[in-house]
Amino acid sequence: MNGRKQFWRVLLFCLAAALFLTGCLSMRRPLTLNGNPIQTAETESLKASLRFLDDGELRKTFKQEVNPFLTDYNSLHMRRIMTFELTIDNLGPGKVEFALNRLELQYAGKALKPYNRFQLLQEWEFRDEHKRALAVDKTRREKIVNSWVLPNTVSIAPGGNLKGYIVFLGTTAEYGVAMVYVPLLKSKDEVLHRFEFQFEF
Repeated sequence: MNGRKQFWRVLLFCLAAALFLTGCLSMRRPLTLNGNPIQTAETESLKASLRFLDDGELRKTFKQEVNPFLTDYNSLHMRRIMTFELTIDNLGPGKVEFALNRLELQYAGKALKPYNRFQLLQEWEFRDEHKRALAVDKTRREKIVNSWVLPNTVSIAPGGNLKGYIVFLGTTAEYGVAMVYVPLLKSKDEVLHRFEFQFEF
């Protein structure tokens, strides 16, 4: 008799936990931007713009099932993907160095570094193992990441241009002000200029 009572207690506890987790997941939703999704700034020799890409924009560009830039809100992974499109124009006489790991997103008390191509693909590799994703979908996603996400380092020649995605991944709030810092370097250790872009969610 005691064993049966224990069984029902465990079953009820599991059901309650499942309902709680389902409720938590259903409350998670995509970020909504207040204001212009494109921020621009320039100096005498540099021009930069940063565009926040919401889920609707990302779905227009890439298929849902292979889209590496969409957060899976039905997953127990509570982290959110935030994707921006960065454009840099070098208007000066000398080359400018871009280093992905020098960028930073500060949002609601958290500081995040962007994921590079390898890290983002590793993140999806882990998720694909649990979902038993098709090999063709993995290949398509890999091609998208390698084509759109900015490389770790780039030299921008005079008159040159850099354009691509930067991707942040972390447990971020639904509301608040996000600051994205984009330093451009004269050399490995010398910052030429640091652009600051503000977005409110």
